[in-house]
Amino acid sequence: MLFRTNKSKIIGVISFGILLMSFYSCTTDITLDIPDPEPQIVVEGSIENGVPPIISLTSTIPFYGEVNFNELENYYVHDAVVTVSDGVNTVELVEYCLSELPDEILPLVAEYLGVELDTAGELAIDVCLYTVADIFTGSPSFVGEEGKTYDLHIEANGQTITSSTRLLPAVPLDTMYFEPHPDPENDSLMRLYVTLSEPEPQGDFYRYFTRRNSDPFYSGYSSVFDDNLINGQTFDFTLDRGYDPTEDYSMGTYGYFWKGDTVTLKWCHIDFPTYDFWRTLEFDSGTDGPFSSATIAQTNIVGGLGIWCAYGVSYTTQIIPE
Repeated sequence: MLFRTNKSKIIGVISFGILLMSFYSCTTDITLDIPDPEPQIVVEGSIENGVPPIISLTSTIPFYGEVNFNELENYYVHDAVVTVSDGVNTVELVEYCLSELPDEILPLVAEYLGVELDTAGELAIDVCLYTVADIFTGSPSFVGEEGKTYDLHIEANGQTITSSTRLLPAVPLDTMYFEPHPDPENDSLMRLYVTLSEPEPQGDFYRYFTRRNSDPFYSGYSSVFDDNLINGQTFDFTLDRGYDPTEDYSMGTYGYFWKGDTVTLKWCHIDFPTYDFWRTLEFDSGTDGPFSSATIAQTNIVGGLGIWCAYGVSYTTQIIPE
């Protein structure tokens, strides 16, 4: 179940005026009877170096259907048979719903999975995920390893779903640093910069997440990059602070951190199918309105929708001086 926040799309004044005139000159009521498509299973799963696979399974929502956000947990797909194989070892994943976990470990698990608790220490939505049975032991028996290919197999609701992803070696950043806001009146705001020595040969892809203090990791609004223009070069560039889709958007502070923040950057080396999925999904999230063209997210899931991705992760943490 993938939700993204859309931005407004600006329409040219002249063409918009012509359109308005055509509406005033002739109006016709049109009723479209579009049948709901057959429900499909949506996969959102990942595996990282040193981290076990974590997979969410949900069902699609009719495009013109009503969505009750207090009942989103009803869209989770339960009792699926989910296996992940690295070509030598195969593990069957176990379904965990966070509401069923002991209260004492719930904050730890929520932080591990990037899920926020409310002020009472409870979940606004009961999240259900598939992962290894011994994930809470401190040393899970099946975790991602660089250089391996991971095959996913799912049997659920009479459907068979498969996918495959390769965990590439991490490509660490050279440095991470911060520059103040160009307006002296906003000198408490800091922009994140990084230096990367991009390796040869061409054909590398990246995704990033940031974490501010004790918040979960959030991806940037445009979180993926390719090396078409930067292959083999050392260069500096800026990264926006990861965006929490539930927070109020502020043009003045978007992308910035604050002095005193502890910032952790999660920099991920990814394969092309992972890049292509997030690139097309984020591009579609940036278009809106009745005159924008639809963009189809390029899924790597066979028999369903979504993404199964491997992240070759490196972390960098720095405290911004007061």
